Amino acid sequence: MQDTILKTEVLPPGTPAIRVKPESLKKVVKEILNQCSDVAVSAITGVDLANGIELNYHIRLEDKIATVRTEVPKDKPHIETIADIIPGAKFYERELYDLLGVSIDGNPDPSRLVLPETFGYGEFPLRKEWKLGEAKEEILELNVPSSPPPQTQDSNGTIKELVIGPQHPALVEPEKFT
Repeated sequence: MQDTILKTEVLPPGTPAIRVKPESLKKVVKEILNQCSDVAVSAITGVDLANGIELNYHIRLEDKIATVRTEVPKDKPHIETIADIIPGAKFYERELYDLLGVSIDGNPDPSRLVLPETFGYGEFPLRKEWKLGEAKEEILELNVPSSPPPQTQDSNGTIKELVIGPQHPALVEPEKFT
């Protein structure tokens, strides 16, 4: 295992982290699963660096979080999936492709997760070189109704309005359905 670990460090606020080669990531995650009984992916994040994309696999180990870090080249970023050993990782891996363009080899569901289908392929909004103006037209062409839906009346000719929400305190106002 020592030949796969490039560096160990402690990140603030005391989170242990290990840096591994991209081809060794799956092997390291399997070893973590063998050592701990209660393991789950807390998040997978990516950072656009100058010549590469750093991938941070935040893994919950019982009551602590550890980070497994690796870096893939920016020109053809890809890495092997860990969703076959930790199923919850598939959503984070799909997000990595949508936002940073990291191809996940073997992901069971490679469809989009975050961006709409009308968003241009090959456009990755979390990359430093991406500009909003390049995809602005596609974003504005999403299927947004130009007028409110027609109102329907019940048998008495009365329009009923059903108010739902707010479901979350961050929402400004409730949704109204008529």
